[in-house]
Amino acid sequence: MAAAGSVFDEIDEIVASADKRRRIAMLRQITNLFVDKSSVLDENLITAFDEVLLRLARDLDFRVRHALSERFADIPMAPRKVVRDLAFDDSFGVAAPVLERSKRIEESDLVEIVEQKSPMHVLAISRRESVSERLCDSIIARGFEEAIRALTINEGAKFSDEAFARLMERSLSDPAIQEALTYRAEMTPEQVEALAATARDKVRATLVDELGERMERAIDAVVNDLTLKFTPERGREILPADLEVSRQFVMMRAKEQKIDDAEIASWVKRNRMEDVIAGMAQLSEVSIEKTLNAYYAPNYDAFLFIARSVGIAWFHRERFGTGARILILDNHDDFGGHARRNAFEIDGRMLLSYAGSESLQSPHDYFTETTFRLMRGIGVDIDKFEEYFHHDLYSSHGLQ
Repeated sequence: MAAAGSVFDEIDEIVASADKRRRIAMLRQITNLFVDKSSVLDENLITAFDEVLLRLARDLDFRVRHALSERFADIPMAPRKVVRDLAFDDSFGVAAPVLERSKRIEESDLVEIVEQKSPMHVLAISRRESVSERLCDSIIARGFEEAIRALTINEGAKFSDEAFARLMERSLSDPAIQEALTYRAEMTPEQVEALAATARDKVRATLVDELGERMERAIDAVVNDLTLKFTPERGREILPADLEVSRQFVMMRAKEQKIDDAEIASWVKRNRMEDVIAGMAQLSEVSIEKTLNAYYAPNYDAFLFIARSVGIAWFHRERFGTGARILILDNHDDFGGHARRNAFEIDGRMLLSYAGSESLQSPHDYFTETTFRLMRGIGVDIDKFEEYFHHDLYSSHGLQ
């Protein structure tokens, strides 16, 4: 216990000091150690890590806390207090990764966040892989339109009878909710019929107001056609208007961290196809309308072409199998684009120099846990950079 107390005293000293760089460096080292060993740690050791990490991570700037949230979001035994602290952060960018993906947040905390935090916090929670009846009730009660829409298309959301009743009521004025409800597998025949009747009645009343009762026969024909929208065989159709929220979400996400194929694959598995299409459009710089057209094309060629153009191999593997080979072409003799190596021979001596970049771009800020596992797997120790890099090179030569 005395040893643990001395560690906490040292941590508190670092936190209290103005040396922010030292504090961030220690946070990264302890985080890396925890991630490497998390699968074999018991709850007592996780609690010890939790206390240390919590002290170091509080009140740091957005970029550091966002990176920490991304790293802990998918770890099954992530430190609970740190995850909770990140989840309650007022910045949506910090809170979103753990709110959307971490399984270490208590349901009571999620309910509290829904009741107190911003619409974007609530939207992140509505996208979780599993959303309980209690949490669904809270999200619907809060009344944020986009969060409720996201919840309605989330197949992991479990609705109570009261929640279904509220959604049915909202569907009267929100076609997106009405559309999504018709394809929920757990809806009883009575609920489907009630929803269809609601839609028919609304459309009929609107048409009668605009066209008059003399067009009643034509109106009945239109209303009967409407019932085709409620057949269970029909997949949920995505319209351009449905993609606006996803476009805004993807734009914000891209500002925080580069979207990669693993993230898009997770959206596919969770039936978030609006986000998938918006993400593909964002990465490929193809308009969202053209990307949607490619998605609905008779074959997958157009959509696969967009996927391959931005380096997303997941769709290619899904379409052609894991045995398919992909040809990667690069315009430099060392992969990495601008990280080209220059080699010179002077007086029989080989001199090597980089031509554009000297190191990996802020790995602790931008790399995902998948990337960290890759780096560790091929033997790259990112933290050793700090030992070998000449921090005072420029200043020692009178440069800035």
